[in-house]
Amino acid sequence: MAEIRVELRDFTDGILGNLDITSSDDFPLSLSFQNFDVRDFNSRNGSFSKTFNIPASKNNNRLFNHIYKDGNIDVKKVRKDIKSSIYVDNIPVINGSLRVTKITKNESVLSYDCLFLGDNMDWANPIKEKELKDLVFSSSTYTTYPPSNPTTYTFENPNGYNPNGQLTNFPDGNRSHDDFASNQDKLVYPLLSVGEGDSPKSQVVEGDFVPCLYLKNIWDKIFESEGYTVESTFCDSDFFKSLIVPLIFEKNPEVISEKFGKISRNTDEDVTSEINLFNANDGTQTLNRAVGNPSVNISADPLDDVYYVFGGDSSVDAYNGGDTSGTTGNVQNGSSGLTSMIVKNTSGEMNLEWDIDVELFGNAFNVLSDPVLDFEVQGYMARVSDDDDSSVYDAANKIWESDVIDVNFTEQGMPDSIIRNFSGATEVTDVAGTKYVFYLRFKLIDYAGGQFGDDAGSVGIKYTEGSFIQIYETDEYEINEEIGNPAFLLPQGKQSEFISGVAQLFNLQFETDPIEKKVKVEPYNNFYKTTSESVNWTEKVDHSKNVEDEFLYDLKSKTTFKYKDASNDAFLDRYNKKNFVHWGAYEETDDTNSFLEGEYKIENKFFSATFNYNERAYIDTTAGHSTLFTPFIPIYHTEYSELSQNTDRSEKDFNIGARILLLPPRNQTAIDEGFLGGVHVMYSSESNLPTGYSLAPLPSNDTSATSIANTNFARANFINIDNIFYNYTDDEKQFAKLNNGYEDVDLNLSFSDVKYDVAGTIDASGEHKINGLYHYYYASMIKQLRAKPRIKKLYVNLTKTDIALLDFQKLIFIDGVYYRINKVIDYKPQENTSTKVELTEYFNLGVDAVKFGDDMDMVNGINL
Repeated sequence: MAEIRVELRDFTDGILGNLDITSSDDFPLSLSFQNFDVRDFNSRNGSFSKTFNIPASKNNNRLFNHIYKDGNIDVKKVRKDIKSSIYVDNIPVINGSLRVTKITKNESVLSYDCLFLGDNMDWANPIKEKELKDLVFSSSTYTTYPPSNPTTYTFENPNGYNPNGQLTNFPDGNRSHDDFASNQDKLVYPLLSVGEGDSPKSQVVEGDFVPCLYLKNIWDKIFESEGYTVESTFCDSDFFKSLIVPLIFEKNPEVISEKFGKISRNTDEDVTSEINLFNANDGTQTLNRAVGNPSVNISADPLDDVYYVFGGDSSVDAYNGGDTSGTTGNVQNGSSGLTSMIVKNTSGEMNLEWDIDVELFGNAFNVLSDPVLDFEVQGYMARVSDDDDSSVYDAANKIWESDVIDVNFTEQGMPDSIIRNFSGATEVTDVAGTKYVFYLRFKLIDYAGGQFGDDAGSVGIKYTEGSFIQIYETDEYEINEEIGNPAFLLPQGKQSEFISGVAQLFNLQFETDPIEKKVKVEPYNNFYKTTSESVNWTEKVDHSKNVEDEFLYDLKSKTTFKYKDASNDAFLDRYNKKNFVHWGAYEETDDTNSFLEGEYKIENKFFSATFNYNERAYIDTTAGHSTLFTPFIPIYHTEYSELSQNTDRSEKDFNIGARILLLPPRNQTAIDEGFLGGVHVMYSSESNLPTGYSLAPLPSNDTSATSIANTNFARANFINIDNIFYNYTDDEKQFAKLNNGYEDVDLNLSFSDVKYDVAGTIDASGEHKINGLYHYYYASMIKQLRAKPRIKKLYVNLTKTDIALLDFQKLIFIDGVYYRINKVIDYKPQENTSTKVELTEYFNLGVDAVKFGDDMDMVNGINL
């Protein structure tokens, strides 16, 4: 009988020790392994768990830090997860984690119930609970939005189209995968449409660009956060590095709250209480609560202006970024009457809001010979400097002022006090560190006579409970505003959903090495090694047990590959309702009778498709720019509009959900190496002209000036049908491609192939087709399943070494046939028995897999 050993390790992989188990004979160890189950195209896992009981020996008590004692604090977290490995005859057969689930004791501790969690994808479990916003990206490389100033290039075009001689290349160049760098977080700004433009004309300004992150930046950070690196030809390819994810370019509450500050009153404050109101008999007094602590002869009238700044007895300061421009936080105390100030601690635009109730009260008894009490007040919001009292009086610092309120307590029916409200809001774009206060200007016009001492006419001012001033960020980014951690701008979702979404698009397979902390990732077609590297199990088959062929009834005659349905996307919704197959989806029905009737649907867990079309609203025809070269770009609109006309679009909405786009290869220009006599990527319209847009002159964003035609810019699409490789040497033109590490693939993220009419650009006929994701990443696998829609189940005499060296990438050779491992079920290393194995037959059918589904037909436009 084999000897079983359970080894515990600490978080630095140091050896803590071996558990005492009851016996190797009784240890309930059976292991199952799975990488990808052909019954479920969404399966990517290999998890299992085993429960067992161990004695409460001195060694186990020590390893578990005497958790059995009442009141013992679980500092070693044995109730959660301890890294562990199970050895059989000193050969490690599985790595995982162990937790204590139950303690049994009477007068003394007796035993522990333990749960062992094994996973040949142990990085996958933690990310199921982690959000994308938990990732940490560097902010130094982003600086501000947009990240760089425009640059001018000379543009040359094989068709002779060269408007204005020079074109502004904005923003941040025409980036491609060449700009991707591992562990260097970069933003790219392709032209996207999320609703009505910011210009009154049909032109583009800086604010119309939406930043995107390279998908590989996000992908790598998820694995790195779990201590793993990805080993992959595909993930290091130009194609994968060209994938980008648009950000939700609105500040969510978590971002905005970092810049939130509020000063408020929970109780009333009588700012004149130190002198028992303004009384005509009080003479000269120092007003300690007024700005500048002025010395005032109260008996005189009219009285000079006195200023009372609103002060709070409570505040909220959510700023967590440390000191900025010599200020601390959003709330700051000043001196000499500037008791509470709101601080604008970041660049860009912020909202300043105030709601102040002031109680004005006084008396002017009718028995007085001069029963008059007349004064005026006026409210202000202003910029101030806490070391300069005079800044309150400076008219240039005023942001807002109320009407002058005149109060006369001798009027018939005048109550002893009145409440006046001062409220409003404004957007402020001052530099970081600017301070603001609300203050009340008080001016006495006329006093009642003072012959009755303290009963003479008097007046008071009170800031009442509930009054506040506050500052907070808007939900939009402004030009030149700093962008913090962009993780808060990523689409909402779990990290595991993001990984699953990417894996489903490209049919990715995973092989995890938990010892080397590496994850091997490749598409299905390229995941498996060559037949020369196969493992021969012919002599290991247990012929004493039956062999079964299970037909794949899980798969149906109709197969659908599609993206996640997008919410609030008017164009996708309209297209999907008017067409049999959804935008970006692929459907096929097999008529070979190999599968049962029904539909087998594979829907992406994370990403939605992107509608893209020619956007005429970005062409300023008043500048002489022709709509023949309107930009073919991603369009995310909440309301439908006629795109063939320059009509009103829906309001801007940056909450576009989880999308994925593909940057085309960098456009060659005259200053680029290899332009003359080399290959040029041109962006061609149906009219054989470069696609482009009208740009308001930068950096002024002067929408009244003549627009500049811009054809050489950063762009990305879901379906890139306007990207043409043009070879000057032999005058050949074809749709642009990128290499995915194994082959050149079309720039198309639709599952289906796409037909498009580019007459005069590609060839005389004009009709051309670009292949989709199904063609490159699923067709060969489906073809093999159709040829042999079955799983072979047999028993194999596997050794501990076989399991330790188990590699899902290697083919299995049995009696002249090659197989892929589907599952290894209930391997028991402590027993001398054979193990059940599931295999699927492998044979190379080439890449010319026949597809039964229809192409996405855009030859005569898009059916909307």
